[in-house]
Amino acid sequence: MNNQKNKYREKPIPEEKINAVKEIAKKMKESKSVVIVSIGNVPSKQLQQISKQLRDKAEIKVIKKSIFMRALEKAGDENLKKLENYLQENIAFLFSNSDPFELATILTKNKSRAKAKEGQKVNEDVVVEAGPTEMTPGPVISELGDMGIPFEIKEGKINIQENKKILSEGEEAGPGEVSIMTKLDITPVEIKLNPIVAYESEEEKIFQEIDVDSEKAVEDLKDKYGRALAFAVSITHSCKETIGHILAKAASHEKALESKLDVSDKGEKNEGSEEDNKGKDDKEKSGEEKANDEGEEKKEEEKSEKEGDDGENEEEGKGNENDENEDQTNKSNNKEE
Repeated sequence: MNNQKNKYREKPIPEEKINAVKEIAKKMKESKSVVIVSIGNVPSKQLQQISKQLRDKAEIKVIKKSIFMRALEKAGDENLKKLENYLQENIAFLFSNSDPFELATILTKNKSRAKAKEGQKVNEDVVVEAGPTEMTPGPVISELGDMGIPFEIKEGKINIQENKKILSEGEEAGPGEVSIMTKLDITPVEIKLNPIVAYESEEEKIFQEIDVDSEKAVEDLKDKYGRALAFAVSITHSCKETIGHILAKAASHEKALESKLDVSDKGEKNEGSEEDNKGKDDKEKSGEEKANDEGEEKKEEEKSEKEGDDGENEEEGKGNENDENEDQTNKSNNKEE
């Protein structure tokens, strides 16, 4: 048995394998970035298409792990050698002179959709949407029933009555789900090379979690910027970005205060006007009362004067009457004499 092992060890390494190790080791030394990507959900056809799209930026190599590890040894770079800790099944290697994060962004943009295979995990919730379909009644009716999808037959075609989720993100597709998704042309699987780890030769560093979705990253940055700006304005932290907002806020507060002060002044003015009007009314009333009193007094005086005149006239009348009586008496006496 030992002889058999020795024979196996003494067996020469194929020239093809030796050349492959040399080629990969050379690429490792000459490239700015070495990126390990997962190709588990990528069919060979799509992999070839992605390879063509990246031709000006990177070279994709699908090689055995044993060859890659031998190439790491031959390259003789201890930092680069750390990549062996991230080797797994279904991987490929990218060699490029571009920044690894730039490569990750390019890979994110170069993605497509595909139908799910049985046992394959879906990247998102799978929902059969309500509406008309091109399916005609037949065996599919029982499949829809098994999935709990409500439907009706309308004008010879199957019409889905309401939305129905048949798979959640991360779940594996079964034969029933695969059949329905195929018939309805639902593509829940995202086809792209997923970066696992990258080595950057200029900084001699290993970078993980470089799978960057640039669009999502921009939206996240906008959201965080908006939150930070609002907080800075709320605590009146003045800087180039906040000063305009702070001044606008101060102006709005000023207007609000002016509005409240105007209402208060109008209230006080109205109260003053009411008091003035009341004083005026009282004054006018006092004037009228005084005039009435004076009129009454005048009337009383006139009445008293009139009564005095009437008394004098009466006395004069009486005096005249007495004089007349005296004259008549004198006349009578004279006559008798």
